[in-house]
Amino acid sequence: VIPFVVRAFGADGFGKASYAQNIITYLTVLVNFGFDYSATRDIAINKDNKDAVRNIFWSVIKHKSILLVISFIALGIMYFTFPKVTDDLPLYVYAALLNVGFVFFPTWFFQGIEKMGKMAIFNFVSRAFGGLLVVLLVRETSDYRLYIFLNSIVYVFVGLTAFLYVVKKYDLLPYTSDRQVFKESFTKSFPIFLNTLCAMFYTIFGMTLLGNYVSDAELGLYAGAYKIIYAFVMLSSMPLSVALYPAMSKAFNESLDKGFAYFKKSIFIVTPLASVMCVGIWVFAPLLVKLFLGEGFDEAIELLRLFSP
Repeated sequence: VIPFVVRAFGADGFGKASYAQNIITYLTVLVNFGFDYSATRDIAINKDNKDAVRNIFWSVIKHKSILLVISFIALGIMYFTFPKVTDDLPLYVYAALLNVGFVFFPTWFFQGIEKMGKMAIFNFVSRAFGGLLVVLLVRETSDYRLYIFLNSIVYVFVGLTAFLYVVKKYDLLPYTSDRQVFKESFTKSFPIFLNTLCAMFYTIFGMTLLGNYVSDAELGLYAGAYKIIYAFVMLSSMPLSVALYPAMSKAFNESLDKGFAYFKKSIFIVTPLASVMCVGIWVFAPLLVKLFLGEGFDEAIELLRLFSP
């Protein structure tokens, strides 16, 4: 989809859309609050205990719903304090709608019960349908808002569908609420949330900072290079991380020795793959930029090479 929208918007429109996604990512981290890791671990450990799974599931949904409301309040505050949001509020609201999908899409549940195939199907449908709508409806520079809206609304629809599927398929009704589980789920997620905030300073904060100093077109160049890198991450290390995490959680739950032994094995899988990707992207950066971004993005070649490590 990226080659299509970049050619439709140009660097300027793509920069505006990408910057809105960048800012809303902070709210996404707030909504997810580390549950994608802590809840995955808890589900993996307790997956044979239906009552425990039911308590964990609804506790996470309740927490995420509360945090979603807080995230929209935060967006309202941004409207009065952050000029880019003030100037184009609909764009940021459309981008923030994606977080509704994050509340209901039970990625952490699929990971915990180690049914990643089903999670992949829902993800694929979301991306494919969203991509199809973009190709059919997006036509010109001014459609960058529509592009963001379509991405969000499709993810909300698929997220709700996946939520209803999981509730019915895995017998998660009637709704149960355990105050102790509710409190513990928040406590377990908090250090992961802090860790994620720290990670954001070397992943997305660069673009946030740049938005105060460069033009939308220059942001588009930066975002284009970053999107290519992110695509390779999604194709390589991300699937491995998703697949390895539940098993590693169970190993660490048994003992530190078993956990670290599993961790060392995973390093020997991930490191060679990442090294090959790094060298390949550096060498083929001109070709990748030409294929993905097209004319007018030559300056993104050097950025892509800087991103490759």
